[in-house]
Amino acid sequence: MLISKDLAYVCHQRVEDIRGFNPPPSPWRDRPREESARLFEDMRRGKFDEGEATLRLKLTLEEGKQDPVAYRCCEGRNNLYLVLLV
Repeated sequence: MLISKDLAYVCHQRVEDIRGFNPPPSPWRDRPREESARLFEDMRRGKFDEGEATLRLKLTLEEGKQDPVAYRCCEGRNNLYLVLLV
C-alpha cells in the first residue's frame, strides 16, 4: 500500500485550496503513516462526506504540480464511494 511506504497521505484541504497550478503544501503531508492508513480505511467505509478527505500521492508531476489527488470520496445515488483519479 502506498501509505505504508510513505508515498501517500490522507489530506483534508478543501478543493478550492488545492486547485490550480501551484497550491500551498498540505499541512497533513507529514502525518504519521498509521493515522493516514486508519483515515483511508474510514474513507473506504464511507465515514467522510464528499470532499472531506482525499488520498494524495507524495510526488511532483513533470509540470511541477505537487502531491496530486489519487482518490477522493464521491457521493453516489445511495452511498459514498471512492474514485481513482490518477
